[in-house]
Amino acid sequence: MNKRFFSLTVLFLLFSLLVLPAFSLPPGGEQALWRVADAPAVKIAPAVQAHLASLQQDETITVIVQLRQQAKLPPGKNIGRAEQASGVVEALKVTAEKTQGAVKSLLEVKKSQGRVQSYTPFWIFNGFSVTATADAIQELAAHPDVLSITPDQVDIVPASAPSALSNPEANISLINAPALWSKGYTGQGVVVASMDSGVSLSHATLATRWRGGSNSWYDPYGQHSTPADVSGHGTWTMGVMVGGDEDGSSIGVAPGAQWIAVKIFNDAGASTATAIHQGYQWLLDPDGNPSTSDAPQVVNNSWTFAAPGCNLDFEPDLQALRAAGILPVFAAGNGGPGTGTSYSPANNPSAFAVGAINNSSVIYGLSSRGPTTCGGSTGVFPELVAPGVNIYTTDLVGFYTTASGTSLAAPHVTGGLALLLSAFPTLTISQQENALLSSAVDLGTAGPDDVYGYGRLDLLAAYNLLAPPPPTLTPLTPSGVLGDWTYTFTWNGLPNATWYLLEVQTSGGTQVYRRWFTSAQTGCAGGVNCSVAPSDISLPNGDYKWRILDYGTYGYGTNSAFLDFSLNLACYTLTVNINPSGGGAVNAPSQTCPGGYTAGSSVQLTGVSNAGFLFKEWSGDAAGTSNLVSVVMNGNKTVTLNFKPTTLPLSPAGGLSAWDYTFTWSGLTDATWYLLEVQTSGGTQVYRKWFTSTQTGCAGGVNCSVAPSDIGLPNGDYKWRILDYGPYGYGVNSAFQPFTLNLPTACHTLTVNINPPGAGTVNANAQNCSGGYATGTVVQLTVVPNSGYLFKNWSGDGSGSANPLIVVMNGDKTVTADFKAVTVLLSPSGTLTAWDNTFTWTGLTNATWYLLEIYTPTGTQVFRKWYTSMQTNCSGGTACFILPPETAGLPNGDYKWRILDYGSYGYGTWTPYNTFNLNR
Repeated sequence: MNKRFFSLTVLFLLFSLLVLPAFSLPPGGEQALWRVADAPAVKIAPAVQAHLASLQQDETITVIVQLRQQAKLPPGKNIGRAEQASGVVEALKVTAEKTQGAVKSLLEVKKSQGRVQSYTPFWIFNGFSVTATADAIQELAAHPDVLSITPDQVDIVPASAPSALSNPEANISLINAPALWSKGYTGQGVVVASMDSGVSLSHATLATRWRGGSNSWYDPYGQHSTPADVSGHGTWTMGVMVGGDEDGSSIGVAPGAQWIAVKIFNDAGASTATAIHQGYQWLLDPDGNPSTSDAPQVVNNSWTFAAPGCNLDFEPDLQALRAAGILPVFAAGNGGPGTGTSYSPANNPSAFAVGAINNSSVIYGLSSRGPTTCGGSTGVFPELVAPGVNIYTTDLVGFYTTASGTSLAAPHVTGGLALLLSAFPTLTISQQENALLSSAVDLGTAGPDDVYGYGRLDLLAAYNLLAPPPPTLTPLTPSGVLGDWTYTFTWNGLPNATWYLLEVQTSGGTQVYRRWFTSAQTGCAGGVNCSVAPSDISLPNGDYKWRILDYGTYGYGTNSAFLDFSLNLACYTLTVNINPSGGGAVNAPSQTCPGGYTAGSSVQLTGVSNAGFLFKEWSGDAAGTSNLVSVVMNGNKTVTLNFKPTTLPLSPAGGLSAWDYTFTWSGLTDATWYLLEVQTSGGTQVYRKWFTSTQTGCAGGVNCSVAPSDIGLPNGDYKWRILDYGPYGYGVNSAFQPFTLNLPTACHTLTVNINPPGAGTVNANAQNCSGGYATGTVVQLTVVPNSGYLFKNWSGDGSGSANPLIVVMNGDKTVTADFKAVTVLLSPSGTLTAWDNTFTWTGLTNATWYLLEIYTPTGTQVFRKWYTSMQTNCSGGTACFILPPETAGLPNGDYKWRILDYGSYGYGTWTPYNTFNLNR
C-alpha cells in the first residue's frame, strides 16, 4: 500500500459510535462491529514454541494471545478529533467485551487448576497477556477464537547513540520551525506523547511543559508514580520535541506544546510486549473515560526491535492509534548503511518512519535504508528524513547533551506535527501524512528513494501546502456592455484590508474618478465580498476601465488588473425648481447625455442661498435637509430646492460719522425673540442682549429695530448680527454686518436728581471732560440710600430698578433716583436696667398697620401682633409707639425685635432687627 496517500480502511461501524454519548447497538447487530481473521495453520510463534519445549512441567512463561475477532475501526470523519478517538475506543472496548468471554472462561478454568498463573485482558488488540504452563498455552492455541500466540519478551532498543558536543541548534532552522513560530504557532493546544525510557522532570524546560496529572504519565512496571528517566534517552527525544530556550538557544521544535509519556523500558533497560501494549492502550484513553478528550494528537516512538526484519505484533495497536486520529511516528532504526535494513515497528504499514540526516542534509551513516520487508508501505523506506546528527538537547538532572541517531530525527517530525496541528487542529491522518511527504525537500536520487524517503522535513512548505490560498484582489462588476447600471462596483477584497482605492478611467487612460473608501463603507470589513455605489460619480456613455488598490496595516497592496466596461445607457431629464423664486440657485454637474444624464448615474445637487435666505430642504424626487443631495437618474426627475427667509442686518453698516445707536434688520413674522450681538472686527464681544419682538417693534412683522440704552462704543471697527427664536426653536445666526464708528467727540452733561431730597446719594464715574463726559462714555451710577429709605427705581434718562445703572453718554442726560421711606426702629435698644415696656419707631405717613415681632437671639419667637396706626399713635404721622401689656413681664435676657408696615401700597419691607438686653 502506498502510505503517502494512506488512510486506514475499515469495513463497517455504526455512525452512532462516533456521535452518541453512550455506546449502543441494534438487537443482533454485535457481529457487525468486528471482523474474524483467518487463523494460520501454526498459531504459536517459533520463539514461543522453542521456549515451551524447554519448560519443566510446572514452569510458566508469559505470552501475548491475540484473538481472531478484530474491531472494525471507524474511518476518520470530519467530526472532531475527540469524537473520533472516543468512537475508536468504544469500538475496541465493545469488541473485546463481546468476544473475549470464551477464552476468559478457559483461562479461569486453567487458573483454578494452577496451570494459569495470571492473565491481563487487552482491548487495544483484543487479546491477553497470559502467564501459564506449556500445556495450558498449547490448549489456548487450540481454541478456535485464538489467532496467534507471540512472545512477551521483546528485544527492543533505543534508536540513538551519544556523540561529541558541537553546535547543532541549526537543526531547528533546517526544518523551518522558526518560520511557523513567527506566524504564532508554537504547538500551543497540542499534546505530544512519548513511548520511551521516560522523561526526567528535573529539567526545567521539560517540567514546565508536562501536562501534569495521573492522565499524563504511565509506568506499566509500577516503578515510578511521576515522570522519571534512568537512561536519559526519553529525555533527549522530548527535548527535541518541546524544549525551550532556557539555555540561551531554542532546542525544541514545538516549545508551546505539552507532553505526556509512557515508560516502556523498565529501570534495567528491558521491555515486554505486555508493557508496550499497555502503553498504547493507555494512550488511547489516559484517564479511562472515553468521553474526555485527553489522548495525545501525535506519538513519538524512538525505538525499534533489536534486529532488522518484519514483526507485525504491534500493528493492531498502531491501527487503533491511526483510527483515533493519532499518527505514530517512529525512528527508522540505526541499521545502515546497508540496504534492506528496515526495522519494525517502523516498517509496519501503520507506522510513519523517519530517517536521520546531518545539518548539511547528508544521510546519517547508520540510518536504516529500505526496501521494507513488511509490505504495504509507500514503496520506499523511510518516509522522511530529519536532522539526527549531533543534536543538542536536554539530559538528566538538568544538563544538556548532544546525541545522534534516528531516535533524534523522529522527534523533529513529532514536534513538527505539533506545530502544524496548532495551526490546523482538524487535520486528518491522511492530511498530515500528505502534507509532510508532498512538501519534503527532495534529496539524493530524484524522487522518493530508499535512503532519504520523500526527502527532508520542511515545516514551512507543509504549512503553505495546508494553508488556504490567499484571497486575491479581483474586480467583478461592472464588466462588458451595460444598457442598465446602478453605478455599483463589486470586487473580491482582502480580509485584512482597511481601505480600497477605486479608479475609473476612459479606455484611453484618462482618469475620470478616483476615491478611497474604508472597508466598512465597502461592506467587507474583515471579509472579501466588497461593493460600493458612489454618490458622486456620473459617466457619459462610452468605454471605460476600472481597478482597485488595497491598503491595510501591511501598507499598500498592488493594483488589481483593469476590468473593461462600456456604457450604452438611456438619457433622462432633470428639472430643478427654486422656492421661493429669488431665494437662491442650484449647482449641478455637467450633463452626460444630450439634455440630461445617463440612466443609473448619480447627480449631486447643491443649493446656494441669496442674501436673506437659507437652504431649507429638498422636495419632489429628492428629499432631505442635507444641502448636498444625490439624485439617481433611473427616470426623468423633478426636484424642488426650498429656501427659508432669515434675519438680515441692515444698519448700522459702513462708515458712520453720526449714529443714534439704533439697529435695524429684516426679521421673521413668527420670531418672538431676537439676540443682538456686537463684536469688534477682531471677534471680541462687546455687547450681547436678548429683546422681545415687541421691544424691537416687529411682533408679527419683519421691520425690526432697537436702540439699546446700555450700549456705548468708542470709535473703531465693529460687526454685528442677529439670532432669531420662536416656537420653531432657535433660528440661524445672520451673517455679520460690519460698520465703522468715526463719531465727533463732544462733552455731555449728566444731571442726577434725588427724590425725595435727602433720601440718599448716587455715586458716579469721575468726569472725563470739562463738566461732563465724552461721547460714548459708559457711566455707572450706584445708589446709596440713607437711613429710613430704600432705593425704589430710576426715572428720566434711566429706567428700571437695577443698581448700579449703566448710562451711555451719547447726549446730555438727566437721571432721577427715586427712594421710598421705610420704618426705623428707635427703642428698646442696648442694655436696659429699667424699661417701661414701650416700643418706639419712625413710621410711614401712609401706613395703616404695623406688625411687631420679638425673638430670642436664637430665633425663638416670643411675641407677634398686628396694630393699627391708631393703636401705635401715629395715624398719618411717623412718631409711633406701643406698650403691649403682653410684653410687660418679659424676663431678663437678650432679645431682638422688628416692624413690618402695611398700607394701601401693600406690604412694606421688614426693618432690620434691633437688639436689647433686659437686666432689671
